[in-house]
Amino acid sequence: MTEMTALHDVEQTLEAARITGHPAYPAYEPSGIEWLDTLPEHWTLKRLKFVTDLNPSPTEIREIDGNDEVSFVPMDAVNEFGGLRLDQTRLLEDVRSGFTYFRDGDVVVAKITPCFENGKGSIAYNLVNGTGFGTTELHVIRPQQSLDVRFLFYLTISHPFRKLGASEMYGAGGQKRVPYEFVRDFRTPVPPEDEQQAIARFLDEQTKKIDDLINAKRKLLKLLKEKRQAVITHAVTKGLDPNAKLKPSGIDWLGDVPEQWTPVPLKYRMRFVNGMAFKPNEWTSEGVPIIRIDNLNGSETFNRYDGDVERRYHVHRGDLLFGWSGNRGTSFGPFIWWRDGLHYLNQHIFKITNTHDDPKWLYWALLAVTKFIEEEAHGIIGMVHVTKARLGAFRIPVPPRDEQHEIATFLDEQTGRIDSVIQEANNAIERLTEYRSALISAAVTGKIDVRGGSA
Repeated sequence: MTEMTALHDVEQTLEAARITGHPAYPAYEPSGIEWLDTLPEHWTLKRLKFVTDLNPSPTEIREIDGNDEVSFVPMDAVNEFGGLRLDQTRLLEDVRSGFTYFRDGDVVVAKITPCFENGKGSIAYNLVNGTGFGTTELHVIRPQQSLDVRFLFYLTISHPFRKLGASEMYGAGGQKRVPYEFVRDFRTPVPPEDEQQAIARFLDEQTKKIDDLINAKRKLLKLLKEKRQAVITHAVTKGLDPNAKLKPSGIDWLGDVPEQWTPVPLKYRMRFVNGMAFKPNEWTSEGVPIIRIDNLNGSETFNRYDGDVERRYHVHRGDLLFGWSGNRGTSFGPFIWWRDGLHYLNQHIFKITNTHDDPKWLYWALLAVTKFIEEEAHGIIGMVHVTKARLGAFRIPVPPRDEQHEIATFLDEQTGRIDSVIQEANNAIERLTEYRSALISAAVTGKIDVRGGSA
């Protein structure tokens, strides 16, 4: 990324903050920095190395005994945009070398992709014995007396700092890192100390309000998704007639089903075709796109193959697929393929063919039982997989075909309404997140004057 590209991104972000009603400063002067443009005339510009101490040495903690405990912070304990999870401790002698050292009042910033771009970083507080050690993928920035630690923290999570830092990363693929030199030489706007504190107080207050709104939307999303699943499960397992007579299914998770329905193993209703095991050296830049697990998650990046494959591996829009080895809650389970044109199917995904049942009902039926299949699937953490034999033995209640069509039509309508509300909530979260970023960037770069308080 060039600095001009970064400048364009920063300008767009700052413009979003200008329309919020916060005033500008009375007078500005040229900053001499392309991305920053102008600066309040009473602010100064300094490289971080002149107002902070970077990556301090653990030799300064000689007063702590090697058998004393200190906080230990792996990368997954560093939150995005603030906060550390401090549930782990280690003996000092076990972590003194080979880990990153910091203490209370330091600002830690993730330096590896994608953690840096995602905003992982925090002020270190409440460390055991005031001391922490953690992942080597952190830069530690300790403010000198002239720099308020909260102002410094907001600077490090601001859009300009993250965007420009990302443009200077070195390395390849998932191992790119923000160099020490970028942090050391970053030219930061420095307002007077009392103004730094005022900006930090303003951002503390405003970001809390925004975060509260975001959390409320996330709770709503959770409830909407639970409701969606409940609607699907009830329709698929109990039908649409509230007065239908029920009978025991003999299956613990299923309970009673309408008496005209018969639970049947999936292998008797459908055929499972596993995808082809394409080799990486067979991938090409031209040819037919290959559907991988990542593509079930929505990725539009495809490997391609320019040869012919058997028709059973061909996938077209509307075909029913089942990711049998994927991430719980995302790529594991059924999908109706949505892209036009011919595609080839990769391994770890079944193509499902069925001539007995309404194809759309079958999708909803599989979606209803996926959470129960997940409970019996193998795997660790978020990645799970289920064998063809186990999936085929899983039983679902099968209604007559006319009821299948009614259920599919009902679920199309009901989930469509819920999905619209889910999309609105996601859009609101995106707007709030963008506003939060714009407000932080505008405040720490002097584009808005918050000395009079919050708007």
